[in-house]
Amino acid sequence: MPDPSHVTYPFTSGAAAYVRELGVDIPDLLQKRAYARARARGVERVIQAIKGRYLFSWDNVPGNDSERLLTYLMEYYSINWAEISEIRKLDGGKTIRIFEDEHSVEIVIDEKGEKATLKISDEEIHDLRVEKKNSKLHIYEGGIEKNVDTDIQAELEVLSYPIARMIVSCVNDNHLIRRYALAEAKAVYESLKTEPPDILITMGQEFGMHVAFSDKRFRIHFADYIRYAHRMHDPGWKLVNRGLYQGWVSLSMREFTRLLQEAISDRIQHNLPLDIPSEICDALSKYINEVKESLEARRDEFEIEGPVHPDAFPPCIRHAIAMLQGGINLPHSARFAVTSFLLNIGMDVDGVVRMFGGSPDFDETRTRYQVEHIAGREYTTPDCGTLKTYGNCFGADNLCMKVSHPLNYYRIEKERLFSWDNVPGNDSERLLKYLKDGQSIDWTERAKICKSEDGKVIRIFEDECSGWSLLADINADNTIHIFNEENSAEIMIDEMERGAILKISDGITHHLKVKKEYGRLNIYKRAMVASGSRERS
Repeated sequence: MPDPSHVTYPFTSGAAAYVRELGVDIPDLLQKRAYARARARGVERVIQAIKGRYLFSWDNVPGNDSERLLTYLMEYYSINWAEISEIRKLDGGKTIRIFEDEHSVEIVIDEKGEKATLKISDEEIHDLRVEKKNSKLHIYEGGIEKNVDTDIQAELEVLSYPIARMIVSCVNDNHLIRRYALAEAKAVYESLKTEPPDILITMGQEFGMHVAFSDKRFRIHFADYIRYAHRMHDPGWKLVNRGLYQGWVSLSMREFTRLLQEAISDRIQHNLPLDIPSEICDALSKYINEVKESLEARRDEFEIEGPVHPDAFPPCIRHAIAMLQGGINLPHSARFAVTSFLLNIGMDVDGVVRMFGGSPDFDETRTRYQVEHIAGREYTTPDCGTLKTYGNCFGADNLCMKVSHPLNYYRIEKERLFSWDNVPGNDSERLLKYLKDGQSIDWTERAKICKSEDGKVIRIFEDECSGWSLLADINADNTIHIFNEENSAEIMIDEMERGAILKISDGITHHLKVKKEYGRLNIYKRAMVASGSRERS
């Protein structure tokens, strides 16, 4: 039988030594029925990391689940004032607010009841998952549940950890690696809270920490403290706000275990992916496919799909990026907003790091570390109210007046082709880019755009507009036909201004959507082909 600590803390050097002593061959571990439960538990660990763990029922806060929510806030975010706080529901039941004097935490659920956002003191923001079960909305957060199945042997539970690491390594997805490492660390945190001080000190030494315990307080060397505490966004974690005596920082048991969670997450993440031979990945293919399906489903819930569209960035983000590219330092709040925004819309860590390359104080190693931290914690971009509070709202346009979050702005703008009144004009380049990239029209670089006198037809020519002869024939179906030039395209808006038709000179016709928004007619793609052979929208 393994030491119980090996089961609870499988990432330690002692647990690794125990697995080696077992002498289990990898082929046996991956194929024999005797280890089937270990394999099932291994993939379960990974999928739980993706899906998250149950926090509370939305309908039971305030109510029976209030204590669960407050305990979560105190234990995971060190919000000590939560135990004396008040809980209320606002905005027609869409917002849960926990507050005490000047302190506050808000959890906001979207209109469809599909997503929720946790916001701490208008700065630290986290996505939560919402799942409807038995007509109730259940809220989840990343984390691996402890194995409560007493039928599974402790030995198999220990072996499930290396299997999980092999599965994660075979998938080899950076998002999964970060999420898995954080989930394992959060699961361990639950156990660390119940351990006596000597066990916690031993755990700290496992990570090379210089730590001691006396008078019900832990003392840790400031260098070890900074290594992990600098990631915490709450001002209380800043070194200037801590008691420092002769190079040692004093911590409560809860604070020290929180630092251990960061150390555990670091170790697990930095040791992945493992160099796994292809034959092992093949043997685990059934489990790998399960994980990939779960990962894609999770991404569909929270991530914005498709390539990054810089022309859809909100004014505040465009302004911040222009400042960076101009060699001007941004305040921390603006850097966080830009970084989280770019990660949320799908830019990878390397791309975000390059964005900061023009900063006068640019340090690639430190910048990459900070960006990876924000990516690993899946922070959501601050909302518009928070950006205004910190003075990071610049150049607000008409759309800004109608949305409350930069990501909503981006979602709308990346689907918009152009505004009818802005072509020819500011949106001409957007229209030509759509024709080139979306419709494979290679002559758009030489194209000219004109609009008919009645404003109902936009025509794109390969050459000059002066040769346009308008031969309009208003048929019973209210379709306007215009003929001229060998290479051309035209867009016609209907009389009711509810739809538009794109006709290309090669005979392909597409339907477009028209929406009256923010005082203008916006044109959007629509997945519908009217005629022709190419499947385009």
